[in-house]
This record gives sequence, C-alpha cells and structure tokens, in this order.
Amino acid sequence: MGMTQSGNIETFNDLIRAHRDRIAEYQNATLRLRPQEAGLASTFTEIIRESEQCIADLTSRMISEGDVPENRTSFEGKIFQLWMDLKVKFSANPNSSLLDICEKGEDAMLKCYREALKHPGTFAPDDIHLLNSQQEIVTKTHDIIKAKRDQYHELVKNNQII
Repeated sequence: MGMTQSGNIETFNDLIRAHRDRIAEYQNATLRLRPQEAGLASTFTEIIRESEQCIADLTSRMISEGDVPENRTSFEGKIFQLWMDLKVKFSANPNSSLLDICEKGEDAMLKCYREALKHPGTFAPDDIHLLNSQQEIVTKTHDIIKAKRDQYHELVKNNQII
C-alpha cells in the first residue's frame, strides 16, 4: 500500500473522473458549435488537452505511490457527485448558451479542487503541489471561458449575433 491514504485515492479518482467528464463535455460542445462560434473550437481543444494532462499527472502520481487509478466512471465519489449535480443543474436550462454551460462546468471543476484541498493535512507535499498547480490551470481556463461568455452576451445584447 502506497503512502496515499484511501481518502486521497478517492479524491484523485474523483478528479480524474471529473476531468474525463469535462473532456466529454467539450467534445460534445465542439460538435454543437455554430459557424459564428467556430473560433471556440481551438479553445475547447486546448481545454481537452489540459484535462488529458491533468489526468496523466494525477494517474502517474498515484502509480508512483503504488496505487491503481480506477478506470471506471462511478457516482460514488463525493467530489465527483458535486461536479455532476452542478453540471446537470445548468445543462438542463434551455436558455443557457453553450458558453453559459461551459462556464458553469468550469465553476464546478474549480469547486472540486477547492473541496479536494480543504483538508491538505492528509496529502503528501507532492500531492498538494500537484493539486495546487492544477487548480491554478483550471482557474485560468475558468477565467478565459467566463470572459468569452461575457463577450458573447455583450454581442447578443448589441444585436451583433443572434
């Protein structure tokens, strides 16, 4: 058994699942882009790459501790449940633009990291470092998506796009 405590394994698995789900979200979002939103495709591709990198880093950290990351999606994890609840709440709103939904997804992702880092005492320093650096990356992405969403609403308000 590695140094990673069972709660930490659960947290890492939850984050891996949330990132997998985020990848699926952005793949779906890419398919739903309208011609006037084509510029978002590269942003979405970047976010997919970012999540793939986060998964790779979380996975190799677990393996180095002698743990095996789960390869399944389940709804048991507390943090993953939080992500799903938040995500579902917003995608159900027909008045939301694609960017509104993406932005809420980014909010949910950030909440997962905040939740994960609430009890840093249980993590090894390397784990804390990894989670903090991933949280920074996710925060930057959240802010980019939020800015694009605001920009989009501004254009709609000025009747520049319908």
